[in-house]
Amino acid sequence: MNLAFARQLLCGVDVTDGRRLLCAQDGEGLALQTFGAGPEKRLRVTAPQQPIRRMIVLECQLDPAAFPPGKTLFKCSGACSPGDPAIVVRLSRTPPDDPRAWYFHRTLADGTVRYRSELFALLYSPATERCLAAGFVQGFRQAARIHAEIPPDGSAITLRCVTYPHGAVPDAAAPLCSEPLFLAEAPTPEEALERYLQRLHEHSGGIPARPLTGWSDWQYYRRSKTEAHLLSEAAALKAGAFPVEYIMLDDGFQKSFGDWLEKNDKFEHDVGWVARHMKESGFAPGIWIAPLTAALDSGLAKAHPEWLLKGPGGAILVRDSHMGKIAPLDFTHPGALAWLEDLVRKLVHDHGYRWVKLDGPILRYVEHGVFHERGATPVSMIRRALEVIRRAAGPDVIIEGEGYYGPAFGLVDTQRVTQDIQPEWARLKDTARDNLASLHFHGRFWANNPDAYILRDTPSPYRDMPEEEHVLTRDELELEITALALTGGVAMLTDRMDILKPERAALIDAFLPPHVEAARPLPGELMRCPYPERFILEVRKPWGRWWIGACFNWGERARTFAFPVPKEAKKPVVVDFWKRKLLSAKKRLLRVRVAPHGVRLFSIRETPETPGLVGLTRHFTQGGMEVTRCGSSQRRFELEIAASRAPAAAFIHTAGKKVASLILPEGARSAVRRRVLRISLPPGGPHAIALTWMGR
Repeated sequence: MNLAFARQLLCGVDVTDGRRLLCAQDGEGLALQTFGAGPEKRLRVTAPQQPIRRMIVLECQLDPAAFPPGKTLFKCSGACSPGDPAIVVRLSRTPPDDPRAWYFHRTLADGTVRYRSELFALLYSPATERCLAAGFVQGFRQAARIHAEIPPDGSAITLRCVTYPHGAVPDAAAPLCSEPLFLAEAPTPEEALERYLQRLHEHSGGIPARPLTGWSDWQYYRRSKTEAHLLSEAAALKAGAFPVEYIMLDDGFQKSFGDWLEKNDKFEHDVGWVARHMKESGFAPGIWIAPLTAALDSGLAKAHPEWLLKGPGGAILVRDSHMGKIAPLDFTHPGALAWLEDLVRKLVHDHGYRWVKLDGPILRYVEHGVFHERGATPVSMIRRALEVIRRAAGPDVIIEGEGYYGPAFGLVDTQRVTQDIQPEWARLKDTARDNLASLHFHGRFWANNPDAYILRDTPSPYRDMPEEEHVLTRDELELEITALALTGGVAMLTDRMDILKPERAALIDAFLPPHVEAARPLPGELMRCPYPERFILEVRKPWGRWWIGACFNWGERARTFAFPVPKEAKKPVVVDFWKRKLLSAKKRLLRVRVAPHGVRLFSIRETPETPGLVGLTRHFTQGGMEVTRCGSSQRRFELEIAASRAPAAAFIHTAGKKVASLILPEGARSAVRRRVLRISLPPGGPHAIALTWMGR
């Protein structure tokens, strides 16, 4: 691998006895080879015939003139687990000011500071405008990481791209190969990331995103749920005609972790009966399971201790988790794999579940395990389990992943990209920012899953989490809805629907149905430290093209943001969604004041040549999902809007024409400002508006 901005390039392996063997020095058993027909390289090892701890596909010292320490930015992938932040940090010896820094930062014994990212990372120097994407384009067998290290003297950044074969022993008959590595230097971070993602998709695959909507019991009832709670929510969802497709039965129904088909005492009927009731209520049933783990007192663990993963000493591995103490299952054991396939087949084909939510494919649960099958790794075992789940469920059932990204590519329909959302600012800020920093995965690999929309204005009495639950302010609520809606991903409700206040329930129309395309950071925002703040979404419909912009204030003080108007909107008309009013753009810039913990969400359209729609505050896309008819013919403009629980405002630009007639729905009111009709629409509908004008 030739990098013009790097020196001291090497590759090799670290053996478990502490030795490092390099390709250029230590015999014919190590070689860097081309992977496929592209530019990717992988390390192939046939000797020594000793356990390999780590494969160094590339290690190099970056030229400080190109990537200066203290000034170079490093984007983490967030691909380890739902809590792994997709953050941008400055590569310096100063520890990051982030409570989750332990995911990506540590100081080694010799004083070296290491930054870590799973699967891929972006490096960017704003001062020199040099940008590099370094990433592995598969993650099916080995954990793959990008390290950026700064020595105690702070002289230069060392880039190290490594994979972990879990002590596998290579030989000539069975060579050991790393995951393939791709490097791309590009003029901008956006272009570098795009080049990497194209190669990742080519080698790892993906499942196109589709609209996914539902209700989950987890963020309100937690493990306190009962069968009566679930039946009551199904009835409330049906009575309220809430536009969701699935109901998710989450953690708390099972007898024990591992005994997924056995109910606990809070449920009168088994999971098959629950699924049938959901279907009879008009919803597709979904179910949460954590089949890669089991409680030690479960029937599964007692009946088959040989299926549980063992440690180096032969004892069962026991891990602390959000589920309590659990033991990972070893799916290299044929009996455990057969049990997994049978479990999924029963849930899907016997009981009728159409969405299987998987908890537990977390790498740290199975690291340091000794597998039944020689040569298996933690990643290859997780991949094998996901392949069996996908095959047993079939192609039409939604599989949701909630763990390490590498083995999930091409097998899951939706992937959690953040930790659980909570109705308090610190957690909301983390989850919202990580969702928006992971938009590039959505649509190409899966549907991003941003967890759930929490709309209630009273705390849940059923929470068993240690932190106190708060109620979101109006600014925080608008930020939550905007951040999740812009992902284009799963739209899941999670409140108690029969007591949700009407004004809060009306907010559902702002994001349902979901707009399946995701927004993107504005050019230059991708590498903003620590997180992007400005985003744009292009909307195209038969009746027009426009843009949705958003400015997020993650801080504690009000701020003014400048948002550039797309060049295609030569005479822009801007409508603020949450404030339901016109905004002004001057000299191709829109300036908006954003409250702390707040957001400004707006549409930008070109001024029409004849009367037409320029804004609508029903759905966050401002016409992308709720408009059923929009167009002009023979000096008559017609607009039809789907029914809504909330009042809304439609903005129609008169294009300087003299209005001859205006037909409004009952209860609607109109006012004119700057040649724009603002029509206040009452709840209900559907609504129809017609406008005719004089002249041409």
